[in-house]
Amino acid sequence: MTGQEGHKVPLLRWKSIMATDAFHQQSPTKEKPAIKRTITSEEAGTLKDSQTLARDIAIESSKFYRAMVSDGELFAKNQGPMQLRPRGSVPIIPSLNASLEGLAYCDPAEYCESIESNHMKAHTPRKPPQPFIRRNSSVTNELVRRFDYNDPELELKVSHHGIVVMGGTKEKLMDLLTDLGFMEIQYITEFLGVYPYFATPLELLKDLMITYFEPAAPVNLDTKYRNQFVQRTRKRIHFILRRWIENYPSEFWDSSQATDQLQFFISQLEDNMCKESLQSLVNSKILIHKAKFDFLTPRIVPEKSTSPLFMKSVDVLAKQLCLMDQSLLCKIESHEFKGQKWTKKDAFNHTPNITRCIEFFNRLSYWCATEILTRKSSSDRLKVLKRLICLAKRCAVHHNYNSAFAITSALNFSSVSRLKKTWKALSGKYTAIYREMEEMCKVEANYFPYKKLLLSQTPPLVPYLGVFLRDLTFLEVGNPSYLDEEQKMINYDKFRMIASVLLDFQKYQQVLYPFAPHKQIQTALRYSLVTLDENELFELSYEIEPRRN
Repeated sequence: MTGQEGHKVPLLRWKSIMATDAFHQQSPTKEKPAIKRTITSEEAGTLKDSQTLARDIAIESSKFYRAMVSDGELFAKNQGPMQLRPRGSVPIIPSLNASLEGLAYCDPAEYCESIESNHMKAHTPRKPPQPFIRRNSSVTNELVRRFDYNDPELELKVSHHGIVVMGGTKEKLMDLLTDLGFMEIQYITEFLGVYPYFATPLELLKDLMITYFEPAAPVNLDTKYRNQFVQRTRKRIHFILRRWIENYPSEFWDSSQATDQLQFFISQLEDNMCKESLQSLVNSKILIHKAKFDFLTPRIVPEKSTSPLFMKSVDVLAKQLCLMDQSLLCKIESHEFKGQKWTKKDAFNHTPNITRCIEFFNRLSYWCATEILTRKSSSDRLKVLKRLICLAKRCAVHHNYNSAFAITSALNFSSVSRLKKTWKALSGKYTAIYREMEEMCKVEANYFPYKKLLLSQTPPLVPYLGVFLRDLTFLEVGNPSYLDEEQKMINYDKFRMIASVLLDFQKYQQVLYPFAPHKQIQTALRYSLVTLDENELFELSYEIEPRRN
């Protein structure tokens, strides 16, 4: 598993956005006043003037400088002007606009005086005012300096992570992908995950093609930078195309027009190596796909069947459920999450993989209840109840919360929970385990116990899909899609939150369980689970313990 630009994501520092309360990440506003196009401060959340912004940036720059000096990351004596190597993926921006140029430039020696570093002061050559942080001379640096942060078609915010896009017109948001003055690689990753909410693949392809074949260099850009500008812009488009095809090939599966346009675009690229690489990706990710889905899993019940519940040990069963749940989870495509299509009547046509996951969850729950209520003797029912409690616990131990929720919810069915005599016969050991599982699955406070537990877990892990779909629905429905009444300014902050959740979900799809599959058990769990409907379960429950008059 890798982060942006191929850096590995340390699992020990794993923090899942799925463990947060997505509903409270941003509450819908009743009325939004007319927006002044400027940058806002994350701490205050209010509009800032140029002087306030200048002060904020000066403070952040000073902090950055102090950290670099403490690490000794300065050029030694007689090695030219002082330079700093910026850390992180977000570069420090020298200036916001022409009015702040005085802030962006300073004498490095004066900074040394400000931190009372006599040693650094003695070894720092005094020269005419130079940029506080200097990069190698290139077109990118020039464009970063010229970037218009007061563009009326953008709403930006200053945060400790850098410049954050809060909103913008559709055209401007697409232009930012290839704008060399905007250095946020994370923006590309987020945008590709959520742009289908407000644009089509053909629209994005068209924008990329225009930029590639007719790159519009900024006005008054030095002649020596123009060739660099074209080359860098095209390299970024190569990067965007690769990310797009690798991570979201499903967006081309149902659109032959978009697929044809993509292949034509690739055939016109000037870089032959890049052309061959991208065409190979198209062949393996898009063209090989056949949009055929089976019907929901059929129930195959042999005449003489042994319950899978007692085929092997509880831990073996739990591991096979982990593999099966993860297999279903990994097949879910990001486009299936858009617009709550899994709730529609024809859900299987639009969200086949989400529908399969929901179907298997429900079947597992009803099978557990059926196993208890079809047992004739109280001792057999108690034995099954103990087995299911242990199975739910082992699933949780292996971080398969989807199956753990399915089994625990079955034990809370009214037809099962009303069996007072059976539950009374349960020993304190098993009662304590059940209470622990019941506490984890509490619905109150937006599944707070489960989300708190999820914060401390690392993949491989199968999250409870129901909570994920619920939080995603709150983000979509509970936040406006536009910032203005004319619906021109897209509320990109909403879609960035959705992108964060989707990217987090993709990370759970990338780290697989190391367990060995057991074909016999998986076949039985997949095809031979005997289930009864709710009415049939209540009839059996009343036979076991009749109603009291």
